Amino acid sequence: MAEIIPIGGSGQISDGIALDPDKILDMAKGEFGEVVIVGWTPDGELQVRSSHGSREALWHLTRAIHQLTEGTDG
Repeated sequence: MAEIIPIGGSGQISDGIALDPDKILDMAKGEFGEVVIVGWTPDGELQVRSSHGSREALWHLTRAIHQLTEGTDG
């Protein structure tokens, strides 16, 4: 059985299901005070963008990994 991952106000999505990245970004507008975006370009290049510095981005990513793997708010 796939793990269910909450994606904000739009409900939940199961692992292995892909949504349009632009729609996810549009749904997030106005919802956050700080963001870190991790994505792959169509050419397969990994890109990371953050509204704050790299130290804050790393902190947010670490907490997100913990929350996703442990099921806590870390």
